[in-house]
Amino acid sequence: MTLSNRCRNPLESGGLVGEILNDRRLNLEKFQGAEEATLDLSAAVRNAYRQRRAKAVRE
Repeated sequence: MTLSNRCRNPLESGGLVGEILNDRRLNLEKFQGAEEATLDLSAAVRNAYRQRRAKAVRE
């Protein structure tokens, strides 16, 4: 099911928002201080996403 399909149903989109918020909460500690430690936060976030996605694809 794609993101656009999930957002058509309000109950499912609420679940998606919950997943996103929970994922952010669980990973917040990992990224504490990242803004101060990097010169380009956007590039660091993109890199982290790509690494996480590559790991998910491998598994």
